[in-house]
Amino acid sequence: MNILHSKSLLFLLLILLLASCCAKQRVTSISLETEELLTARTERIDEPLNRGVAIAIFDSNGATWEYSNGFRDRDSGLPFNNNTILPLGEISGQFVILEALLLARENKLDPEKTVGYYLPGLINNAYLSKLPVKSIINESTGWTANTSGIISAYRYPDDLLPLLERSYPSYPQDARFTESTAMIDLLGFILSKIKRSDFQDLMKKDLFHPLGMEETTFSDSVLSDNIAESEYSESIEKSLLTFSPGMSMKSSVGELAQIYSILLDKERMEKELGLGEQYQLKMFSTSIEDQLKKDGFESGAGWNCSAPDIKYLGKVAWRQGSVLSFRTYVLLLLDQKLGIVISTNKYNKIKQADLRDVAVDLLEIYCENEFHIFDSPAPTISGMEIPEDTRPADGIYASENLVVELSADKESLDLVCNNTEYEMAYIGNGQFKPLREGEVEELIITGRNAISIRLKSGAVHDLKKIVFEDANKIYIKEGFYKEILTEMGNETIYFSISRNQNIFLIQDNENRRNVLIPETESECNIWCDNSSVFWGKSLSIDSEGFPQIHYSPASGR
Repeated sequence: MNILHSKSLLFLLLILLLASCCAKQRVTSISLETEELLTARTERIDEPLNRGVAIAIFDSNGATWEYSNGFRDRDSGLPFNNNTILPLGEISGQFVILEALLLARENKLDPEKTVGYYLPGLINNAYLSKLPVKSIINESTGWTANTSGIISAYRYPDDLLPLLERSYPSYPQDARFTESTAMIDLLGFILSKIKRSDFQDLMKKDLFHPLGMEETTFSDSVLSDNIAESEYSESIEKSLLTFSPGMSMKSSVGELAQIYSILLDKERMEKELGLGEQYQLKMFSTSIEDQLKKDGFESGAGWNCSAPDIKYLGKVAWRQGSVLSFRTYVLLLLDQKLGIVISTNKYNKIKQADLRDVAVDLLEIYCENEFHIFDSPAPTISGMEIPEDTRPADGIYASENLVVELSADKESLDLVCNNTEYEMAYIGNGQFKPLREGEVEELIITGRNAISIRLKSGAVHDLKKIVFEDANKIYIKEGFYKEILTEMGNETIYFSISRNQNIFLIQDNENRRNVLIPETESECNIWCDNSSVFWGKSLSIDSEGFPQIHYSPASGR
């Protein structure tokens, strides 16, 4: 080979190398003004968050803006940045579900088939055996059983099936979204059986490594020297960080932004994941029939698909996870093809709501400056005097899905909905609008002692005034209670009892109120739909007025 030919070949190889490097670089950019605004906003974050945080905003091509601050190891002075490896907690479930969709695409998994079909002879629980795999993918199994942080001796997969055998669904199948690490573990177990592979190896070979996510893994420990330190002692970490497909994924903000950016683009999902449009729609569409009507909450395959306070930016999907001292929040603006992921290692000082507020704030700044999309201010409402024949009677109004408290005079109507007070102005034609922004968007008088309430989520509830002539025949002590139902696999229910005039209300730990219907002096039915933890249960009252929740076959399950 002559020298000239050798130099030409070397030059050609150099060109190809440069092209390869360029292909991996960020192909999108934002204006300097937007970068400065994002950075300035982030630097004003409260100190506890700012002492250990990593953030990435990304579009369908990859990261467009990154920020990090603080230390992953303060003693060594090692920085907390977008390459720092973090435990992700419940976000792990998204990727188990994504792998299930990949196997469904390859016709190796049929979501319509049951758990018993894929685990023949291993499941003794009849309800569980007949459970379709699609209910696990949609996270609507009815089970709320968790495996991490509660059962320190839990060992996957040996303890998984015995745990589920002695548990019981809190809700009927497909009634509502039910996050359950035990069910995600079960899905991971099924995937391992189908592929005849160790779960951790399966996820690396099928999903992470093909996408260049070299440091992302499922394990109970990470050998990488780039993992963020926990605020917990080593003994607590050992007892809590048991391996679990539903809780044990570890990754960095940078690698998460890399895979989430693919989900924002249909062509990239098809090309890089092989997921066609039917799976793209499934991932971000309502998965539970009639759920939106019940409580305005949508869920897709591994995602929560509702965030009504930023609905002006289009359809929103989000998920959060926490484990030990780490919190992570991811939010996608699907119509804008924009997303953000934020992680911090200040578990005891930072609430998930704080991460969510930062994520929303930064995306709003981005959309205002890059897309010129602004949230319209709420119009000023000038109320009218309420005609006497339009004014609703004071009291409790309820449907099976919602209970509100209402009082009115000729000037305004006061409403209490989901523990929030609203002053409603009358605008004519039986319509009322709230004077300040909140969950309630409109109240309409629909009949004598009947109203309709429209929530910002889009849910519409038709309610009637509740009147019990014989309600005074029962006496219940008001207060907060905890009930453990041993007959249902040690299901724990937290609830409170309150009284409004002659009506007793029962409230669950999600702050949803329901009405107690007296049957006898010591028994009440609970008026609720099948998305309530009280579904299939009734309440008894002892001689001293203390309530007890118990399973009620007559009320249905």
